[in-house]
Amino acid sequence: MLFLNPLLLWGLLAAGVPIAIHLLNRRRHKTIQWAAMQFLLKATRESRGKKKLRHFLILACRALAIAALAFAAARPVVSGLIGWGGGSIDTVVLLLDRSASMEAKPGDGLEARRQIVIEKVRDAMKSLGSPRLVL
Repeated sequence: MLFLNPLLLWGLLAAGVPIAIHLLNRRRHKTIQWAAMQFLLKATRESRGKKKLRHFLILACRALAIAALAFAAARPVVSGLIGWGGGSIDTVVLLLDRSASMEAKPGDGLEARRQIVIEKVRDAMKSLGSPRLVL
């Protein structure tokens, strides 16, 4: 796998930022005992496992989202047998607009824009050496 912008893979280090923030915030809390504390502790003990799992999943999603953005920004390209074309280009499919703007002729008496585009595409296909063109 190749990347068009491999320097942007350094952005994968940013995936550690949510984890670092989480670890720093864990140390900041201070427990203070007060009269009704035992009732609150009993209520929180019952749902502690679910809450920890939920917090872990949210933290993992945040880190994975940042990693996915950095990975996508690096623009990965797959080539070879598992790539899109598996090697050379066999067929090129081109969609042309058939609206009135493509049929318009420039003021200096030249052919329609659609014909100009078709000729440019044919020239480009000759340079690529592709055997088939579908319009």
